[in-house]
Amino acid sequence: MASEPGSLPLEAVRGLLFGRGLVLLLPLLVLAEEGLWRGLLLSALLESGLTPVWSVVVSTLAFGLNHLAVAPLALAERGLLALMALPLGLVTAVLTVRTRCLWGGALLHLLLIGAMLGSLR
Repeated sequence: MASEPGSLPLEAVRGLLFGRGLVLLLPLLVLAEEGLWRGLLLSALLESGLTPVWSVVVSTLAFGLNHLAVAPLALAERGLLALMALPLGLVTAVLTVRTRCLWGGALLHLLLIGAMLGSLR
């Protein structure tokens, strides 16, 4: 797949994450994402009076769009990343609404990223 300007091919991402040790920062990324999308956005939507279902839908779509927008990958790869993020966002949002706790979703998110990165090695 040809790279777009400013994007990295998957091999370069692998080298960046593992070669430079940035993979060690992923737990912080997971905590930041869960804090932002479920801790701040989802809870703000619920507190604003939006129903739990719509709060979950809106926060899940925002989570997916974020993965489409920020990854330093080609557009097709970012699209796949966003599509993979949607089920994770949905499950972690529902888990957060039902348990009123971020830790279950954060653990699930971390386990999924760990599995994905394990497949890159």
